[in-house]
Amino acid sequence: MILDLIKHVNFHLVLFGIFAFSSVIKLGLIYAFVAIGVYLSFRILDFPDLTVDGSFLLGSCVCGVLILLGFNPWTAMVCAFFAGMVAGLLTALLNLWFGILNFWLQF
Repeated sequence: MILDLIKHVNFHLVLFGIFAFSSVIKLGLIYAFVAIGVYLSFRILDFPDLTVDGSFLLGSCVCGVLILLGFNPWTAMVCAFFAGMVAGLLTALLNLWFGILNFWLQF
């Protein structure tokens, strides 16, 4: 009975399902860090900061462009990290120096 069932199973579909499931788990774990960053800035720090989304995209673009230009992937990831860090630092400095958050709260 079980052997007849095994004969009829298309193993290509089973392998596709396994690989698709593992890809979903990997992407979910990556986006979980983004969600934690948004949660920390909105709820814990009480600062409506959307730099998390922008720095995530900026870092991936910097890393992709540097890899296409022939850089080492590890060097490209370090540069992407620093690009995201500069984006967050710029947002923090704009808020501290110009009071952008206080400006928007007046309206």
